[in-house]
Amino acid sequence: MLKFFRKRKGWSQQQLCEAADVSVRVVCKAETGAAISTTSIDKFSTALSMPEHEVYPEDLISDPRQLAERFVNALHVHRQNLLDSIGDMIDPGAEFRIVGNPRKIPFAGLHRGPRAYRRALKKFYQIFEIPNDFDHTTAYEYFPKGTEVVLWGATCLRLVGSKAPAEKVQYRKRFRFRRGILVSFEDHYDVEKGEQSVATAAEVQGKKVYDPLEDSTCGINL
Repeated sequence: MLKFFRKRKGWSQQQLCEAADVSVRVVCKAETGAAISTTSIDKFSTALSMPEHEVYPEDLISDPRQLAERFVNALHVHRQNLLDSIGDMIDPGAEFRIVGNPRKIPFAGLHRGPRAYRRALKKFYQIFEIPNDFDHTTAYEYFPKGTEVVLWGATCLRLVGSKAPAEKVQYRKRFRFRRGILVSFEDHYDVEKGEQSVATAAEVQGKKVYDPLEDSTCGINL
């Protein structure tokens, strides 16, 4: 992370040393993952901050990829209860954006805060289920860039109550972290196929799976 922010500034190690008032040895240690003092970390965060993007000490000591992997693991293991296991890494004001028209896809929209996202997850798992034998640990690729991580891959989904085999669904997720916690999350997939699946779910489950008025006060932007 230190190397990323240093290069974003266009600095050499020597320039960072001068700006942060530390030795080259400390910079080399930090960029190879060795332990350094909290005082040095504070100096680095101050030196590397810019008017449009402040760098916090937590940004330098966290691993966004590991955080994204933890989120995805919780999503597959705990499903709609994932926030119960990773609440410590979610900002109270985090925004969760799931692409699609919420009037056609009940879990789509902009969900502000963990509580709103929890409702979206509940709706998702009322419609879809992930087969228990699906191995999510090998299904995705992670591409970190600073405090952001993009995930590409395919999951397996099946309509709840359907006897049809599960289908592979390609999607992309984007995570944004600040101070070592999640502040923004985006979920992208084939929206047209998603709308078709929701319509099919209504037939399979024998009921209307979504009432647009249900979310009139749930904090979702329509």
